[in-house]
Amino acid sequence: ASEFVEELEYGFYFKKGFEASVFVTDDKPSSQLDKAIFTLIPYENGTMQEAKPPQEVKIIDGRAVCEIPSGFKGQIYAEVYDKVGNVSDRKTPQGFVVDEVAPTITIEELPDTAAGKDEKGNKLYNTAVQYRVTISDYRAGLKEVSYSKSSERDSREALVNVIDNVDGHLENKLIANGWEITKNDVNLITEVSQVFTFNSDDNDIIMTFNAKDRAMNACEPMSSEAFSIDTIAPEISISNNSEIINDMYYRNN
Repeated sequence: ASEFVEELEYGFYFKKGFEASVFVTDDKPSSQLDKAIFTLIPYENGTMQEAKPPQEVKIIDGRAVCEIPSGFKGQIYAEVYDKVGNVSDRKTPQGFVVDEVAPTITIEELPDTAAGKDEKGNKLYNTAVQYRVTISDYRAGLKEVSYSKSSERDSREALVNVIDNVDGHLENKLIANGWEITKNDVNLITEVSQVFTFNSDDNDIIMTFNAKDRAMNACEPMSSEAFSIDTIAPEISISNNSEIINDMYYRNN
């Protein structure tokens, strides 16, 4: 497949198999257009795989159509022949991805250092709490990731990251709102991760995460387990409403 080597960049995303069309002309004098030959070159993690058998398609009214199967990820090459065997240059657009699977969200379990339970039965901590969240889509790459927070004292609306088609090339592996790029495939970001830290006293703390890939597959929102934090020691307050009668005696003691 080495003869097909070109700089790969993914740019077309589909949920299901589709038809790729090539529109061609042949300047006069012409022997008329005959056929197009399509070659599909799969890629896995940015590495070229063995080419699929070429598809030979007749050109009808200046158009040739190639069937692209579900699950394909890579480049499509086309070359066109006229009736006397003249052949065009081989052409390829940006890479294609066919993906019907939504991104995956993985939330670490809460640490096993809880001091007890709160009144709702949630884990109660007397120190800071940390856990890691990872969002991945290894086919079409991530287009959007978001998180929101719900709690008694500090609820927050969703913080949304919209990921550009070329962000996989970023040298800085950090993107907005604290996410770290942990895996990429050419220009695609295929995995991001973040450690969330909670160190303020609060109750019913829940984080909710969501994601969408570049083929517009959206996953169901996923929420963390609810928990509470109480780091403040109890205070003792002693009061006495008695009246001092003298230095030795208190009434209503």
